[in-house]
Amino acid sequence: MSGFIHGFRYNTRVLCNYLLEKKFGVPLSPVALIVNADVIANLVIRQINQSDGLFLQPGMIVDLFSVDFGSNTTQYFKELSFPIVFNEHMRNETHHYVLSMEYGQF
Repeated sequence: MSGFIHGFRYNTRVLCNYLLEKKFGVPLSPVALIVNADVIANLVIRQINQSDGLFLQPGMIVDLFSVDFGSNTTQYFKELSFPIVFNEHMRNETHHYVLSMEYGQF
């Protein structure tokens, strides 16, 4: 969807984080949040307005909210690859919400 430079820059960062997690055991560093609609809504609005990765790689780079209502906590992961999120992070019983920019057909 985006030009060469943007695709290379953001996809390289996502790939680097993925390989660090899978090959070297460096865990992703999510932001821990309490389940609160106002906090999550403000974070979503901020990401929509300021995230260059989501804007320049629509449909490929996403943010993930993993919500555990039992413990009233949310894990927020910033700028992940959608195929990796779909195939690996959505396997447990936690509720997942994906933030992605989609623009339709050009």
